Amino acid sequence: MELLHGNECRVLADATVELVSKVIRPYVFRVTVTGLPPHAHTRQYQISAPSDDSAAMKGLQLFEAEFSMVQKVVDRHERALKIIPVKPKELTGVRFK
Repeated sequence: MELLHGNECRVLADATVELVSKVIRPYVFRVTVTGLPPHAHTRQYQISAPSDDSAAMKGLQLFEAEFSMVQKVVDRHERALKIIPVKPKELTGVRFK
């Protein structure tokens, strides 16, 4: 059996749409988005949209934006750790010969 780890650069998810209010247009939908590994989280969004298809697309876009931003922050932090040189004299104030 092979374990699926997913792709960290691509956010894959499924969306389920429920109609909350049909009083006036745009309708209000509750969109539940469930991600696939490594983004295996569930988020619920309340979205106003003209149709259930457009609400699902908006929910998937919000989910992708949230988790792709998390990856960018992690990458930026890792690059910052690699770039900053730390010399022993800066840490202790003592000069080494």
